Amino acid sequence: MALPTEKVELGFDASGPGNYFTLDDSVKGVLNNIDYVLAGGTNFYDVSAYVQSISVNRGKSRDLDRYNAGQVSVTFDNRNRYFDPTYTASPFYGQIVPRRDVRISSNGTIVFLGTT
Repeated sequence: MALPTEKVELGFDASGPGNYFTLDDSVKGVLNNIDYVLAGGTNFYDVSAYVQSISVNRGKSRDLDRYNAGQVSVTFDNRNRYFDPTYTASPFYGQIVPRRDVRISSNGTIVFLGTT
């Protein structure tokens, strides 16, 4: 039997990591460009490679229970300082702020989607 495959993604805006169309930019702002695509709202970026542990509580364990808010706890390996909001060399610089969306999947099925 195969082990479950977890995927942790953080929601970043269009100025985050990735190749997104940017107005008034001489390279990223060129129309009909297939390298820099339009994006809007939240773009999820896979950060699973940096995850040490995940704990998900979905809020209900039995059919007749009341629904409580779900909770998630993710521990990252931050030895490279990628998740340090003051580290300008991080690929996530400017995006490590409170209230980011988090999406956690197990074997391709979303088990948690919420805000941290």
